[in-house]
Amino acid sequence: PVPAKVTERGHAQRWAEAPSSGDAVEVSLASRTERADRRQAWRGKGNPSRSPLRARAQSLHTTLSESQTYVHEAKKSRFVAVASPVSSAEEAMEFVRDLGDSQASHNCFAYKAGPAQRCSDDGEPSGSAGIPILSAIEQESLDYVVCLVIRYYGGTKLGKGGLARAYGAAARECLKAAERIQVRPKARCEATIGFDDIGAVFGMLDSRSSGEVTRCQEDRFVDEGVVVTVEVDEEVERELAGDLKRATSGRVVLRRLENNEDDGR
Repeated sequence: PVPAKVTERGHAQRWAEAPSSGDAVEVSLASRTERADRRQAWRGKGNPSRSPLRARAQSLHTTLSESQTYVHEAKKSRFVAVASPVSSAEEAMEFVRDLGDSQASHNCFAYKAGPAQRCSDDGEPSGSAGIPILSAIEQESLDYVVCLVIRYYGGTKLGKGGLARAYGAAARECLKAAERIQVRPKARCEATIGFDDIGAVFGMLDSRSSGEVTRCQEDRFVDEGVVVTVEVDEEVERELAGDLKRATSGRVVLRRLENNEDDGR
Protein backbone atom coordinates (compact mmCIF):
# COMPACT_ATOMS: atom_id res chain seq x y z
CA PRO A 1 0.00 0.00 0.00
CA VAL A 2 1.17 3.54 -0.81
CA PRO A 3 -0.10 6.22 1.57
CA ALA A 4 -1.00 9.52 -0.05
CA LYS A 5 1.00 12.53 0.98
CA VAL A 6 -1.46 14.45 3.12
CA THR A 7 -1.71 17.92 4.53
CA GLU A 8 -2.17 18.59 8.24
CA ARG A 9 -5.93 18.36 7.64
CA GLY A 10 -5.58 14.88 6.20
CA HIS A 11 -6.36 15.75 2.58
CA ALA A 12 -4.55 14.44 -0.45
CA GLN A 13 -1.89 16.98 -1.38
CA ARG A 14 -0.51 15.43 -4.52
CA TRP A 15 -2.11 14.14 -7.71
CA ALA A 16 -3.10 10.52 -8.02
CA GLU A 17 -1.97 9.10 -11.34
CA ALA A 18 -3.29 6.00 -13.09
CA PRO A 19 -3.11 4.79 -16.67
CA SER A 20 -6.25 5.13 -18.79
CA SER A 21 -6.32 4.42 -22.54
CA GLY A 22 -2.53 4.57 -22.55
CA ASP A 23 -2.37 8.06 -21.05
CA ALA A 24 -1.85 9.20 -17.48
CA VAL A 25 -4.99 10.64 -15.87
CA GLU A 26 -4.30 13.11 -13.07
CA VAL A 27 -6.97 13.56 -10.46
CA SER A 28 -6.74 15.82 -7.41
CA LEU A 29 -9.09 15.10 -4.51
CA ALA A 30 -7.89 18.08 -2.50
CA SER A 31 -10.17 20.73 -4.00
CA ARG A 32 -13.26 18.52 -3.94
CA THR A 33 -12.61 17.42 -0.35
CA GLU A 34 -12.08 20.99 0.78
CA ARG A 35 -15.29 22.04 -0.96
CA ALA A 36 -17.19 19.31 0.87
CA ASP A 37 -15.59 20.38 4.16
CA ARG A 38 -16.57 24.00 3.57
CA ARG A 39 -20.16 22.93 3.00
CA GLN A 40 -20.05 20.87 6.18
CA ALA A 41 -18.63 23.82 8.15
CA TRP A 42 -21.30 26.12 6.74
CA ARG A 43 -24.01 23.74 7.90
CA GLY A 44 -22.58 23.68 11.39
CA LYS A 45 -22.69 27.49 11.63
CA GLY A 46 -25.63 28.60 9.56
CA ASN A 47 -27.99 25.68 9.04
CA PRO A 48 -28.69 23.91 12.33
CA SER A 49 -31.14 21.48 10.71
CA ARG A 50 -28.17 19.75 9.05
CA SER A 51 -25.58 20.33 11.75
CA PRO A 52 -24.11 17.17 13.39
CA LEU A 53 -25.29 18.59 16.71
CA ARG A 54 -28.84 18.74 15.38
CA ALA A 55 -29.08 14.99 14.84
CA ARG A 56 -30.42 14.19 18.30
CA ALA A 57 -31.37 10.64 17.27
CA GLN A 58 -27.68 9.82 17.32
CA SER A 59 -26.50 7.68 20.20
CA LEU A 60 -23.07 7.79 21.78
CA HIS A 61 -20.68 6.78 19.01
CA THR A 62 -17.18 7.11 17.60
CA THR A 63 -16.62 8.85 14.28
CA LEU A 64 -13.86 10.66 12.40
CA SER A 65 -12.77 14.14 13.41
CA GLU A 66 -12.07 15.19 9.79
CA SER A 67 -11.63 13.86 6.27
CA GLN A 68 -8.84 11.39 5.52
CA THR A 69 -7.34 10.15 2.25
CA TYR A 70 -5.32 7.03 1.49
CA VAL A 71 -4.01 5.48 -1.74
CA HIS A 72 -3.69 1.72 -2.20
CA GLU A 73 -2.13 0.05 -5.25
CA ALA A 74 -2.79 -3.46 -6.56
CA LYS A 75 -1.41 -4.70 -9.91
CA LYS A 76 -1.07 -1.16 -11.21
CA SER A 77 -4.66 -0.25 -10.34
CA ARG A 78 -4.88 2.65 -7.96
CA PHE A 79 -7.57 2.75 -5.27
CA VAL A 80 -7.98 6.24 -3.81
CA ALA A 81 -9.97 6.09 -0.57
CA VAL A 82 -11.41 9.15 1.11
CA ALA A 83 -13.45 8.98 4.31
CA SER A 84 -15.33 11.66 6.20
CA PRO A 85 -17.66 12.15 9.16
CA VAL A 86 -21.29 12.83 8.24
CA SER A 87 -24.44 13.63 10.19
CA SER A 88 -26.95 11.77 8.00
CA ALA A 89 -27.42 9.43 5.07
CA GLU A 90 -28.28 12.42 2.88
CA GLU A 91 -25.00 14.11 3.73
CA ALA A 92 -23.12 10.89 2.99
CA MET A 93 -24.61 10.71 -0.51
CA GLU A 94 -23.84 14.37 -1.09
CA PHE A 95 -20.22 13.66 -0.16
CA VAL A 96 -20.09 10.81 -2.67
CA ARG A 97 -21.54 13.00 -5.41
CA ASP A 98 -19.09 15.80 -4.64
CA LEU A 99 -15.96 13.65 -4.60
CA GLY A 100 -16.78 10.99 -7.17
CA ASP A 101 -14.61 11.18 -10.29
CA SER A 102 -16.39 10.67 -13.61
CA GLN A 103 -13.05 9.86 -15.27
CA ALA A 104 -12.33 6.99 -12.89
CA SER A 105 -13.15 3.35 -13.63
CA HIS A 106 -15.41 2.99 -10.58
CA ASN A 107 -16.61 5.09 -7.62
CA CYS A 108 -17.54 2.56 -4.92
CA PHE A 109 -18.67 3.58 -1.47
CA ALA A 110 -20.31 2.68 1.80
CA TYR A 111 -21.67 4.67 4.68
CA LYS A 112 -23.07 4.02 8.13
CA ALA A 113 -25.21 6.66 9.82
CA GLY A 114 -26.95 5.12 12.80
CA PRO A 115 -29.60 2.68 11.53
CA ALA A 116 -29.07 3.86 7.94
CA GLN A 117 -26.37 2.16 5.92
CA ARG A 118 -25.70 1.60 2.23
CA CYS A 119 -22.96 0.32 -0.05
CA SER A 120 -22.39 0.36 -3.80
CA ASP A 121 -20.20 -1.68 -6.16
CA ASP A 122 -20.67 0.89 -8.97
CA GLY A 123 -20.25 -1.65 -11.76
CA GLU A 124 -17.68 -3.91 -10.10
CA PRO A 125 -18.69 -7.57 -9.61
CA SER A 126 -21.44 -7.89 -7.03
CA GLY A 127 -20.10 -7.90 -3.47
CA SER A 128 -16.52 -7.12 -4.48
CA ALA A 129 -16.38 -3.45 -3.46
CA GLY A 130 -19.23 -1.96 -1.42
CA ILE A 131 -19.47 -4.76 1.13
CA PRO A 132 -15.71 -4.80 1.87
CA ILE A 133 -15.81 -1.02 2.39
CA LEU A 134 -18.81 -1.28 4.72
CA SER A 135 -17.11 -4.13 6.59
CA ALA A 136 -14.07 -1.91 7.14
CA ILE A 137 -16.29 0.76 8.72
CA GLU A 138 -17.93 -1.81 10.99
CA GLN A 139 -14.64 -3.49 11.93
CA GLU A 140 -13.26 -0.11 13.00
CA SER A 141 -16.36 0.38 15.21
CA LEU A 142 -17.21 3.68 13.52
CA ASP A 143 -20.57 5.32 12.94
CA TYR A 144 -21.77 8.36 10.99
CA VAL A 145 -18.96 7.81 8.50
CA VAL A 146 -18.81 7.59 4.70
CA CYS A 147 -15.94 6.04 2.75
CA LEU A 148 -15.56 6.43 -1.00
CA VAL A 149 -12.97 4.35 -2.89
CA ILE A 150 -12.20 5.54 -6.41
CA ARG A 151 -10.53 3.00 -8.69
CA TYR A 152 -8.29 3.83 -11.62
CA TYR A 153 -7.83 0.69 -13.70
CA GLY A 154 -4.21 -0.31 -14.24
CA GLY A 155 -4.62 -2.75 -17.10
CA THR A 156 -4.65 -6.03 -15.13
CA LYS A 157 -7.84 -7.71 -13.94
CA LEU A 158 -7.83 -8.55 -10.23
CA GLY A 159 -10.71 -11.02 -10.07
CA LYS A 160 -13.52 -10.79 -7.55
CA GLY A 161 -11.37 -11.88 -4.62
CA GLY A 162 -8.57 -9.52 -5.53
CA LEU A 163 -11.00 -6.64 -5.87
CA ALA A 164 -12.55 -7.36 -2.47
CA ARG A 165 -9.11 -7.39 -0.86
CA ALA A 166 -8.06 -4.18 -2.60
CA TYR A 167 -11.21 -2.21 -1.82
CA GLY A 168 -11.25 -3.51 1.76
CA ALA A 169 -7.57 -2.66 2.28
CA ALA A 170 -7.96 0.86 0.87
CA ALA A 171 -10.95 1.60 3.10
CA ARG A 172 -9.46 -0.03 6.19
CA GLU A 173 -6.10 1.76 5.97
CA CYS A 174 -7.83 5.06 5.28
CA LEU A 175 -10.01 4.68 8.37
CA LYS A 176 -7.11 3.51 10.52
CA ALA A 177 -5.10 6.61 9.57
CA ALA A 178 -7.91 9.00 10.49
CA GLU A 179 -8.21 10.77 13.83
CA ARG A 180 -11.31 9.88 15.81
CA ILE A 181 -13.64 11.54 18.24
CA GLN A 182 -16.40 10.29 20.51
CA VAL A 183 -19.70 12.06 19.91
CA ARG A 184 -22.22 12.37 22.69
CA PRO A 185 -25.93 12.72 21.84
CA LYS A 186 -27.11 16.31 22.07
CA ALA A 187 -30.43 17.97 22.81
CA ARG A 188 -31.21 21.36 21.33
CA CYS A 189 -33.05 23.44 23.90
CA GLU A 190 -34.13 27.00 24.53
CA ALA A 191 -35.09 29.06 27.54
CA THR A 192 -36.67 32.49 27.94
CA ILE A 193 -34.78 34.39 30.63
CA GLY A 194 -36.23 37.43 32.34
CA PHE A 195 -33.94 40.43 32.58
CA ASP A 196 -33.60 40.03 36.37
CA ASP A 197 -32.35 36.44 35.95
CA ILE A 198 -29.83 36.98 33.15
CA GLY A 199 -26.79 37.23 35.42
CA ALA A 200 -27.57 34.08 37.40
CA VAL A 201 -28.52 31.99 34.34
CA PHE A 202 -25.59 33.04 32.17
CA GLY A 203 -23.22 32.39 35.05
CA MET A 204 -24.66 28.89 35.44
CA LEU A 205 -24.35 28.14 31.71
CA ASP A 206 -20.77 29.41 31.61
CA SER A 207 -19.81 27.33 34.64
CA ARG A 208 -20.67 24.07 32.91
CA SER A 209 -17.70 22.05 31.71
CA SER A 210 -16.59 22.51 28.13
CA GLY A 211 -18.81 20.63 25.68
CA GLU A 212 -21.68 19.93 28.08
CA VAL A 213 -23.56 23.11 27.20
CA THR A 214 -22.94 25.17 24.06
CA ARG A 215 -24.60 28.45 23.13
CA CYS A 216 -25.29 27.68 19.48
CA GLN A 217 -26.53 31.01 18.11
CA GLU A 218 -27.00 34.65 19.03
CA ASP A 219 -29.46 35.40 21.82
CA ARG A 220 -32.85 36.72 20.75
CA PHE A 221 -34.44 39.57 22.68
CA VAL A 222 -38.19 39.57 23.35
CA ASP A 223 -40.47 41.66 25.58
CA GLU A 224 -40.05 39.22 28.49
CA GLY A 225 -36.25 39.13 28.33
CA VAL A 226 -33.89 37.12 26.17
CA VAL A 227 -34.31 33.74 24.47
CA VAL A 228 -31.19 31.57 24.67
CA THR A 229 -30.69 28.49 22.48
CA VAL A 230 -28.21 25.85 23.63
CA GLU A 231 -26.94 22.40 22.70
CA VAL A 232 -26.86 20.19 25.81
CA ASP A 233 -25.45 16.73 26.41
CA GLU A 234 -28.57 14.58 26.81
CA GLU A 235 -27.16 13.03 29.96
CA VAL A 236 -27.08 16.43 31.73
CA GLU A 237 -30.22 17.95 30.19
CA ARG A 238 -32.52 17.06 33.09
CA GLU A 239 -29.96 18.17 35.67
CA LEU A 240 -29.49 21.53 33.94
CA ALA A 241 -33.25 22.07 33.69
CA GLY A 242 -33.58 21.44 37.44
CA ASP A 243 -30.71 23.79 38.28
CA LEU A 244 -32.24 26.59 36.19
CA LYS A 245 -35.62 26.19 37.90
CA ARG A 246 -34.10 26.23 41.38
CA ALA A 247 -31.85 29.20 40.65
CA THR A 248 -34.78 31.29 39.37
CA SER A 249 -37.58 29.99 41.58
CA GLY A 250 -39.19 28.28 38.62
CA ARG A 251 -39.17 31.32 36.32
CA VAL A 252 -36.80 29.82 33.74
CA VAL A 253 -37.86 26.57 32.05
CA LEU A 254 -35.56 24.71 29.69
CA ARG A 255 -37.59 23.51 26.69
CA ARG A 256 -36.37 20.91 24.21
CA LEU A 257 -36.86 21.90 20.59
CA GLU A 258 -38.22 19.40 18.12
CA ASN A 259 -36.51 18.69 14.79
CA ASN A 260 -38.96 20.80 12.81
CA GLU A 261 -38.71 23.87 15.02
CA ASP A 262 -36.68 26.81 13.74
CA ASP A 263 -36.02 28.57 17.06
CA GLY A 264 -38.15 31.46 15.93
CA ARG A 265 -35.81 32.37 13.05
